[in-house]
Amino acid sequence: MKNSINPTKQNIRIKQYLGWFVTFVFPLAAKQLMEITLMPIAVAIFYWIACGILLRYTMYKSLPYFKPQCKKVTKEIIILFLVTFICAFLYNRYNIVTYAKINKDLIISVIIFTVLNGIFEPLVWVNIFDLAGNKLKINGFLAAFIYTILMHFLFWNRIISFPQGNRSLFIICQGIMFIISFVIYAKTEDITIFSIQQIIYNLILVLFGGFGVSSFLNIK
Repeated sequence: MKNSINPTKQNIRIKQYLGWFVTFVFPLAAKQLMEITLMPIAVAIFYWIACGILLRYTMYKSLPYFKPQCKKVTKEIIILFLVTFICAFLYNRYNIVTYAKINKDLIISVIIFTVLNGIFEPLVWVNIFDLAGNKLKINGFLAAFIYTILMHFLFWNRIISFPQGNRSLFIICQGIMFIISFVIYAKTEDITIFSIQQIIYNLILVLFGGFGVSSFLNIK
C-alpha cells in the first residue's frame, strides 16, 4: 500500500523551496535586468510587485501593515531607532557627505526611493523569512540575510554610495538593526515599524549620501 502524501508537509516544503529560490535567483535576475535595461527603477518596481505584493497575496491574501502592536515590542522599537541613528552617524562619518539641495530631483527621490522602497523592501524580506522559515524561523532569517547581502552586492552597490574605510562598527550596527527588525516582525507579524525605520534610513541616504533619482532611473 502506497503511503499517502501529507498535504501539510508538502505545503511546508513548497514554501521553503520558494523562499530559497527567491533568495538566490532574484538577486541574480535583478543584476541581469539592470544590465539589460540600465534602469534600476524598472528592476525595483518588478522587485516590489513580484517578490513583495504578489508573493504576499499569494501566501496570505493580505499585507502585514497597520497593526504594529507597539506595546509588545516597546524595547525593541527603542533599540531599533537608536541603532538606526547610530548607523546614520557612522554613515556620515565614514562617507563623503553630500548635502542634498531642495529641488525637483530631491522630491522625486524622496517619493520613489525613500517612501516606496521603505515600504516594499521590508515586505520582500519578510516574505522570504516566512517562506524559507516556514518550519524553522532561523532558516527564514538566514535566507533573508543572504538575500539582503546578495542584493547589496549585485544591485544596490551599483547605485548607492556606501561608507569606505574602516566599516566594522557600521556593519555591526547594520546587523543589529536587521536582527531587531525581524524580532519585531516575529512578535507582531506586522512591518509598519520596520517600514517606518527603513523610510527614515533611506531618507538619510537621500539627504546626506548623494543619492539622486537620476542614478535610480538610469545607470551608465
